[in-house]
Amino acid sequence: MSTVWFVLAGVCLLAAAVLMYLDRDRPTPPPPSRSQWAEARGLDYRPAAPELEGTWHRGVFDDSREVRIVEVAEGLYEQNQMYVFDVQLPEEHLEDGEQRESATAITVVAMQRPMGSPVVFDLRSEHSPAPGEDEVEILGAVGRFFAFSDDLDVARRVVDRRMVAFAEAAPDSVEALWSEDDWVLCWAAPGTAGSDHDDAIAALARFSGLLAVLPPDRPRPAPRRPLADPGR
Repeated sequence: MSTVWFVLAGVCLLAAAVLMYLDRDRPTPPPPSRSQWAEARGLDYRPAAPELEGTWHRGVFDDSREVRIVEVAEGLYEQNQMYVFDVQLPEEHLEDGEQRESATAITVVAMQRPMGSPVVFDLRSEHSPAPGEDEVEILGAVGRFFAFSDDLDVARRVVDRRMVAFAEAAPDSVEALWSEDDWVLCWAAPGTAGSDHDDAIAALARFSGLLAVLPPDRPRPAPRRPLADPGR
C-alpha cells in the first residue's frame, strides 16, 4: 500500500513540475491603468488638469521648469479633497538626451487638510532632494527619513513618538512627504502601481493628522464636490 502512495506522490510532483513549465512563458497581466484604478475606488479620472498647475510650489514643484499635471484621479478621502497624479515636463523643457519616460515617472498624492499652517514640515528619504528654500533647515533623522522645517522649534514638537513610529513604518513606495499651506503631499518611488498608491494615500492621511500640532492658519471651506470617499 505504501508503494501506491509513493507512486501517487511522484505523479503529483511530476504534474506540478509540468504545470510550472507550461506557465513560465505566460505573460504577467499589466497593472491597472490610472483610470481603471480610479474607477475601482469611486474616484473621478481626467487625463490632465491644467487648472491645478501652479497650485503647489514645494517638493517636486520647486524646480524652475514648468510642469504638467496628467493622469489625475480625484475625490475625497476621509472628507478631505485628494488627488493622485503624475508630474510631467513639457517636451520643450526636457534637457538634451533626457528621456520622456524618466520625466513622467513622478507620481504625486496631494491631500487637503482641515486647517493649514504657515510652518512647513518635510520628511524626505536619502533618495529625494533636500528642500530648495534657504529658510528650510534640516532637523535630523526620523526613521528612514530626514526631517526639515522653516521653524525648528516647532518641528521638534512635531517629531514625537507618534511621528517616529510613523516614519519607521511608512511604506517603501513613499520617497518624501511635505506640507504646504493647507495641503500635504508625497511623491512615490519610480515604478509604483495602484496598490502602492493605496498605501501612499493612507500614509499621507496619517501624516496629515500628525501635523495637527503645527500652528494653525485660518480654516478652509469644505470641498466643493461630494465625490465618493475611497477611505470608507
